[in-house]
Amino acid sequence: MGRFRAAPVSTAVVLCTACAGGAAEPLACTEIGAEPGVSITISETMTAAMEDPVLEVCAAECRTYPVDLFPGTEAVDLGCDSTEPEGSCSASMRPDGTLVGFVRVDELTAGEVGVTLISGDQHYRSTGTPQLVYPNGRNCPGEALQLSVTLDDGRLAIRS
Repeated sequence: MGRFRAAPVSTAVVLCTACAGGAAEPLACTEIGAEPGVSITISETMTAAMEDPVLEVCAAECRTYPVDLFPGTEAVDLGCDSTEPEGSCSASMRPDGTLVGFVRVDELTAGEVGVTLISGDQHYRSTGTPQLVYPNGRNCPGEALQLSVTLDDGRLAIRS
């Protein structure tokens, strides 16, 4: 008789385990978020032309923002100490001659926007569509609209 009473309990445990096995894992998201705005790269050949640059962004209306530029860098591979999985590799950063910056633009829209980089009496224009970026992946919060531009050879180009 004890054998028959244990069977329903065992069956219930097996069914509950099977149900739990199909449940989705909880999603782990970091607290990292993106800021809406425009990232700017000035090529090495254009850095001397930068005089108190400002960025004009035109969507529903035009607004002008100051641009803070900083020296750009590139990674230099310093190699690995081993080919084994527990080995380590390293890299260091060095200046690459570019200037980079980011302008926060809370009013950035999903449609096409006009951007003009103004430096002294020079105006470099382009148009582009900001893209949503997901620093934690598409299933986590923290996304924002961003646009990336590069000034090279006197031309402002949208980067994707």
